[in-house]
Amino acid sequence: MKLITLHEPYASLIARGIKTYETRHWKTYYQGQILIHAAQKKINSSGRDLLEKLSHLPNCPSLNDMQYGNIVALATLSDCLWICSDNPNATVNFGRISVDSISETERLCGNWTPARYALKLENVSRLVNPVFFKSAQGKLLDVTSEWEKILERASFAL
Repeated sequence: MKLITLHEPYASLIARGIKTYETRHWKTYYQGQILIHAAQKKINSSGRDLLEKLSHLPNCPSLNDMQYGNIVALATLSDCLWICSDNPNATVNFGRISVDSISETERLCGNWTPARYALKLENVSRLVNPVFFKSAQGKLLDVTSEWEKILERASFAL
């Protein structure tokens, strides 16, 4: 089991199904279940601006919904795609994803600069009772040994 830490509001946007890709400068070969963890760092002005831009969407979190330091969702990391701008006619093609094929909402929620990577997140289950966990932002963290303890304290939305 892996865990990825994201600043708010990005972790909550994934948990609520608004954001389906996480963009990074690094590639991963991991595919499988992944826990979505909200960093303890408080939301910054660009995060507040993003929430304001997305506030018209159903299920958009508010500032009061931020879950600092908590695991907020379980998802499947199904692919790691290279972001490109040279193939506007294809959405996903041979491990690539075209910036031009991404929705405006998704573009607002990530850094879609070509030559970065988009981690595709599917089958997201939001935790009804988020679980506190101490972590740091960076690469994927292996939490296999802690998984059973996390699962005992978590309950998922249907």
